[in-house]
Amino acid sequence: MTGDAASNSERFGLVALSLVVAVVSYVTFSDFLLEDSYITLRYADNLANGRGMVFQSGEPYLGTSSPLWTLVLALAIALGGSPEIVLDVLYCASLGALAYAGGRLLQRLATPRVGLLFPLAVCLGFGRLHAYWGMETPLFLALLFGAWGLALDRRYALAGVLLGLACVARYEGYAFAIALAAVLAAQKAWPAMRAGGLAVTAVTLPWLVVAWLYYGSPIPQTLGAKAGRIPQAHYLRRSFETLGHDLFWPVGGLVQPNIVDSVKPYVIGWGLAVLVGVFGAIGIARLARERNAVALALPLGALIVFVGLVLIAPVAAFAWHRAPIHYVALVCALAGVGPLLGRMLTAPGLRIARIGAVAVLVVASVPILFASSARLRSNYQYAGREVGYVEIADFLAGTGLNECAVLTWEPGYLAFMSDVRVIDLDGLVTPAPEFTKAALTSWDSGFPPEADMVLLRAPFRPAGFELVYEGAMGSRLFARDAVAERYADSIEAYRAQDPPRDDTRPLSDGPVAISPGFVGPNFEVEPDGSSARIVSHPEPLAFTAETPMLWIDAPAMEIEFQTSSPRLVQLQLVVRGVVVLSTGNDLDPGTDRIRWDVEPWADRAARVRVLALAGANEQATLGVVQAAQ
Repeated sequence: MTGDAASNSERFGLVALSLVVAVVSYVTFSDFLLEDSYITLRYADNLANGRGMVFQSGEPYLGTSSPLWTLVLALAIALGGSPEIVLDVLYCASLGALAYAGGRLLQRLATPRVGLLFPLAVCLGFGRLHAYWGMETPLFLALLFGAWGLALDRRYALAGVLLGLACVARYEGYAFAIALAAVLAAQKAWPAMRAGGLAVTAVTLPWLVVAWLYYGSPIPQTLGAKAGRIPQAHYLRRSFETLGHDLFWPVGGLVQPNIVDSVKPYVIGWGLAVLVGVFGAIGIARLARERNAVALALPLGALIVFVGLVLIAPVAAFAWHRAPIHYVALVCALAGVGPLLGRMLTAPGLRIARIGAVAVLVVASVPILFASSARLRSNYQYAGREVGYVEIADFLAGTGLNECAVLTWEPGYLAFMSDVRVIDLDGLVTPAPEFTKAALTSWDSGFPPEADMVLLRAPFRPAGFELVYEGAMGSRLFARDAVAERYADSIEAYRAQDPPRDDTRPLSDGPVAISPGFVGPNFEVEPDGSSARIVSHPEPLAFTAETPMLWIDAPAMEIEFQTSSPRLVQLQLVVRGVVVLSTGNDLDPGTDRIRWDVEPWADRAARVRVLALAGANEQATLGVVQAAQ
């Protein structure tokens, strides 16, 4: 029988654990960024500063699917908060709110002490919510579970308010609203339907009207841009293949770190995912046996969401779309496992053991999340954004090129950092560009004419463009020949400058490792970090490894480097975004050390970089850089 029988101590314990979730999350993940969250942050920052709820000033284009999260962020920024700090704090608060709302829901559905297991799962990183840092997912789930808890208490008007807010937080909220309405209609609970339906309408209608008048439609452009990216059968298959990774990556990744960014299932994650499925089925059966129709509407809503995702078929790797489904499965699983634990959760003699177990799990969550954050930051794509985009944003601002338009695959962080006008290749936040040629396999001149520059992470030079900045982690900025000529003086002036010497490491200080920008199955790294090996990989991707910024205070440098494929794996010396030295195609495969005369760049800041082009099953070994004897 469901109901709220939680004692004051159990409610206090849930509040305390929820606060722990927020604090632990902030300590371990607040320096992590997700590119997609910066899209919403850009909308919020523009709104807070009077430019409207737009990604770019003067372009009313609905590229965010979370208007409520945008409004909340905008309000905090308008009150004087720093945008990125606001994002961190509110995301942690959302995680804490989710921990509390989910725990209270389980205290009603199962037993009061089962509810305490939910915040522990959030704290341990269930569902990879920490990897989606800055997005609206935990806020949506907190509102959803809060609405269901109120509905179980028969407070349908308040439940409708929270469910309406959930709909404005994420459009999937409407699927859950439909599921609840269907269940209430089947029970002929017309007063409950009327109270909840009016509340949902009152909350959502203002946004729908404003969006229709301002953007021309309340449906975000991201829906059309993401739809049909892969075959529906492929999306369905991958959704199940990746369950182990999507549900339990933070824990399983500690044991199998080399597949941190792989979507292949692994034993630990899959084993735990099977348990969630088994106990979730038990929980649903128990709720059905108790004829708790309102509670059963929650997994029904999750099923509607999943069917919708299969029909839309976005990229399967965007697992945050499925996070609400995963958390509903967790609620059902805990509702199913609660009665089975029985005496362990309720026996007075085990109170100290229970408290000790909770303390151990909370303490364990800290290194687990720290390790998860570190592995995410070592990802090639992430490092390219965190390091490469900062450099490129500085270059754009320092040369005045931020007056031009940049075509990019990742608009959020670049636009936020540089205030440059971006053209989103996928049409998520700006109108999709039209290419003058059907295919870009040859990297020809098919780029849209409104693109003054193109930001690529690929080892190709588009025809009619000049490479103006070679950024970290393979981020390469190209400008049209005419644009590069127009800004030639400011580009040269920028290249003549150097970052503060305090931000660099003197070459003469001793050996420094060439560190891969991606730690995963494509690199083998020695434990001491002194050397790495690019291993064979068939996928056509570009990977990089590089040193920290060095201050050249010696006439020559020596580099440990060996490759059998000099055409595909190249060693470079990069000074202020320009490759000034590089190994050629005639490099002797037997060479294991390179000596470079760097006196022409004395007293300049530089990086030594290895650029591995297109995988192609090629290999290289790289080690340390030091001043030559």
